[in-house]
Amino acid sequence: MIDLVNLDKEIFKTTFYLEKVIPKLRDAEMEYLKAKHNLDLVYAQIDSQIRANINGKKPTEKQIENQILQDPLYQQALQDYLDKKYKYLKLKSMKEILSQRYHACLQVIELLKVKYYGEFDLEYLNERNEEIKKELSNINFENLTGLLEE
Repeated sequence: MIDLVNLDKEIFKTTFYLEKVIPKLRDAEMEYLKAKHNLDLVYAQIDSQIRANINGKKPTEKQIENQILQDPLYQQALQDYLDKKYKYLKLKSMKEILSQRYHACLQVIELLKVKYYGEFDLEYLNERNEEIKKELSNINFENLTGLLEE
């Protein structure tokens, strides 16, 4: 929820979190892409080992694929890839949330500048903020701090 009374704090808080998320997002994206590349390399290595050790009857492509998927080295690389992808997508969504929040703050400022809300009644805004906080009590913007530290 955007605090209409303290818009300046809201914008500073949002930009503060954005500045924390963006570098972590870049790093997470690089880790994710490296893990994806590593997964492809492991797949190719195991595939070439299996094809080099074929004796007798030639296995089908599906049998080779199943052997690759069951290999512990591949499973470890896959788990690493999934962990990195999860972290990347989580940070990407956090960046998107913060960007939307920042732009929403700017839109509220524009509405205030043209007196969309009429006279700026601080008492009414404080009461309304308290009502909205009660309605949205299960959504806590401050939880981002904990997510950023992971």
